[in-house]
Amino acid sequence: MSGHIVIEYLYRDGSNYKRFGCRMFANPSGVTEEDIQLAFANAFRRAQLFPDVLSFDPVVLGWEALFFEHHDAEADDVTLHELVSVESHPGDVEGAACLERLLCKLAELAARQA
Repeated sequence: MSGHIVIEYLYRDGSNYKRFGCRMFANPSGVTEEDIQLAFANAFRRAQLFPDVLSFDPVVLGWEALFFEHHDAEADDVTLHELVSVESHPGDVEGAACLERLLCKLAELAARQA
């Protein structure tokens, strides 16, 4: 199914405060949600902090880091973000990024870890 993909992610600081963000991607090829999640898992497999959370670095993808103003990586704040959801939606969205570019970047990151 074509349409667009919405990827929601969050930053959770050391005190468990959360800040959410999302990115939208055109999906004319109909890539599945599962394939996108697998691409993230392969690209960031060495970055996992917890077995039930897919952690990643949004800056590596050119995305905004969602840190709070007083982020302190030297204390108990981590730099990784969490993938919250990948959802398919029908229809096109003007200005949506190219999903194929994201998938190529994720494949490149995965290849570096091999």
